[in-house]
Amino acid sequence: MLLAAAVAQVAGAVALVAAAPNLARGVSYGPAQLGAVHLVGLAFLTVAIAGALQQLVPVLMRRRVGGTARSAVSAVALTAGAWSLSLGLWSGRETAIGAGGALLVAGGAILVADLVLAALGAARGGTLGPSGAGVLASALWLAMVLAIGTVMAANRIHPFLEVDRMRLVGAHAAVAVIG
Repeated sequence: MLLAAAVAQVAGAVALVAAAPNLARGVSYGPAQLGAVHLVGLAFLTVAIAGALQQLVPVLMRRRVGGTARSAVSAVALTAGAWSLSLGLWSGRETAIGAGGALLVAGGAILVADLVLAALGAARGGTLGPSGAGVLASALWLAMVLAIGTVMAANRIHPFLEVDRMRLVGAHAAVAVIG
């Protein structure tokens, strides 16, 4: 996961350079900008954090994060989903956006469930500690970001929310950045 995140960091930087003219003109919502931001935020940051958690949680909480197969499925779903969603936003391909979003939610749900189960096991075993509590809070925050992103993606394809799109984008971005 960490290698995939490093590749995404470079691709995200290139995408941001490509989006720079629009950003310099104050155009913050467009295909290039959305693709670049999601490459950096999802394919780089989220995948890197998920990979780091796979390494750190067993040390911090003395609990594994899911089994090997579950972790592999989560890693592949998060990574492929982040790339598909980002490239779909860049190209305007709704099927890539939908597939990427579905993979992200699936991989994220597995990761969140495994982190919650590890934290509960650590709490029962007396090894949760402040770091484990922070990991648990971060997992729940990720669940919230994924839920908001899912609602936004659904609203993008079949508008059902009577809210200004930029307000939704701002809420989604704020929740993601705070996390």
